Amino acid sequence: MIGILSVGGHVPRYRLSGKALGAVWGVGSGGERAVANYDEDSLTMSCEAALNALHGRDIKNIGACFLASTSAPYAEKSSAAILATVADLSPAVLTADLGVLYGRAPHMDDRGHIADDFRHQAHDQWRIIAQFLVFLRMLA
Repeated sequence: MIGILSVGGHVPRYRLSGKALGAVWGVGSGGERAVANYDEDSLTMSCEAALNALHGRDIKNIGACFLASTSAPYAEKSSAAILATVADLSPAVLTADLGVLYGRAPHMDDRGHIADDFRHQAHDQWRIIAQFLVFLRMLA
């Protein structure tokens, strides 16, 4: 069977209050925001989510492992292959990293605003979705 049979999630444990953000950025807001710990990256959180999704399930029939991220931790290693290994999937599983293939981190311009190249992160996410759909079409 081809399809998504299970879904898992992971939200970082630490929180940053809207009040603290307002004090730093000068714009007040309510609520709180989940923030990753110093040793958490997109791969670590993907592994946690995958283990949650696969808990109690038969993994021997899983044929593919795709990881999509706009912030992959490695430029040359396959994060999807690492994820498949952590999830104890078969070595024959098809793996693919989808997303932005270049490493970059947000930075501030001279005015203290997020630089223009990061204002288009939503476009990066749509590119990942389009990439995934093209990849699935190639498999069909």
